[in-house]
Amino acid sequence: MQIGEKTVGAFSLFYQEIKDFGEDELHFLKIIANILAVSMERSDYYVSALIEKGLTDTILQSVADGIIKVDTGGEYFR
Repeated sequence: MQIGEKTVGAFSLFYQEIKDFGEDELHFLKIIANILAVSMERSDYYVSALIEKGLTDTILQSVADGIIKVDTGGEYFR
């Protein structure tokens, strides 16, 4: 499975008998592969974001000096 030039995974189909796939079935399998590829990539991004958040929280909690977190609108929060 690919997104652009990036390979994100593979999947296999197994049948006990020989099966010839028609054009409609191949098209459907390509759609499924694309959906799975996007889901896998989004899952990777989500895990990366969780790790980054954990690291940021750890840094902020370990700093002895005061830090004020401000959003893009200039509002601060604790």
